Amino acid sequence: MRVLLLPDYFEWVLGTIAHNIVRHNPGHDFFYLTKKMALCNPGLLEDAVSQVDVVHILCELVGEEQRIAESIAGNATLAISLHHIVNWDEVSRPFDYADMIHVASSEWRNFLVARMFDPARIIQIPYGVDMKSYGRICDRLAARRILDIPKDRFAVGYFAKAASNPGDRKGTDILLATIGVIADAGLKLSIVVTGPGWDKLVAGIRAKGIHIVYLPYASSRMMLTAYAALDAYVITSRIEGGPVTLLEAMASGIPVVTTPIGIARDIIHDGENGLLIPKEDVHAAADALMSLAGDANLRQSIAAKGRDTVKSGFSWDKIAPQFSKFYDHAFESGKVRLGGNRSTIETGPTVEWRGRRITAERQRRAVMRASKHEWAVMLAAGGQRMEAAISAFRGADGVEDHLDAAGVAGKLASDYILRRLPSIKSKRKSGI
Repeated sequence: MRVLLLPDYFEWVLGTIAHNIVRHNPGHDFFYLTKKMALCNPGLLEDAVSQVDVVHILCELVGEEQRIAESIAGNATLAISLHHIVNWDEVSRPFDYADMIHVASSEWRNFLVARMFDPARIIQIPYGVDMKSYGRICDRLAARRILDIPKDRFAVGYFAKAASNPGDRKGTDILLATIGVIADAGLKLSIVVTGPGWDKLVAGIRAKGIHIVYLPYASSRMMLTAYAALDAYVITSRIEGGPVTLLEAMASGIPVVTTPIGIARDIIHDGENGLLIPKEDVHAAADALMSLAGDANLRQSIAAKGRDTVKSGFSWDKIAPQFSKFYDHAFESGKVRLGGNRSTIETGPTVEWRGRRITAERQRRAVMRASKHEWAVMLAAGGQRMEAAISAFRGADGVEDHLDAAGVAGKLASDYILRRLPSIKSKRKSGI
């Protein structure tokens, strides 16, 4: 079976999910496009759809973006992942077209069923984590030296990107208030924040006189360092699909404090493998973190059981193969919706793509190169600068041409990032 995977970017959470689906389902041929490529190059999307059995949209489509799903559903089997919903009316249309819908937690399965979606069209597959990376125990003291965290500080982590926080669904107001309560109680804190766009949050933490380490553009290796340096990881979200950081923290042997959202509701047993706190409850969050700070045995017990939870059931080598069943069900459902006796396209070493014979692996590599430039543009540019950079993608015809156009904007964006981040560059070189 040939499957087209379509996330927002390959450099963030949804891209990681896509990579692991490919890695652990060798019986299928997988192809890549990003949402931006599909929007800017309708012909590229049309050509891709004609070459595959199933199109799997992993990202949210809002407003005019939903035309992507409409165009796919008219010609091919459509599978969609639902991660979380902030405003259902803004994103609901593609789910009506979907032959199968993937959710990661019972919360969102129940959400769809309550809106009269056929349970047979919904499959629940949780997110996973790479135990070979996050599951290895890193040197905590070395990590804290790299991040300049004083030995006497209780280090709390918060990892996300601000662009994924519409309506403050991640509860940064609760996080900031919680940190203030803990600091007022006399506990010496270090807050580690990663992900772009958190300047306002970081300023608010600094205004309280609290030590903070901010890594807006941390590499994968630096993320391992950031987790290793922590004493606890906190999630104050109101709405989540996962979050994947919950699993990463647990796999890294870090005790978690979290609201009962997304996957947390399914896998956290309060007081055993994590601490659950009510949404919107600043004092409950503060009490949970202070209880961990004051009890090393509790920290170690929760960390060990949390790590065992992820290792036993949430490593990608156990989770990702389940998507094969998802695609099989989607294809069969698509046959009924589209009519006719469709059969899967025979997989092979090469595929006809834009008039050339190339392997699926080569196609993925080309798209990945272009996606890295898109990611650099998204991170670095703002206002008119961003519009000028993104315009380089418009009109680009095909993966290779798209790559050439992306390279111009991406190089400028990459240079811009590197000029702003000399300290991060030096820390990366010495990361563990």
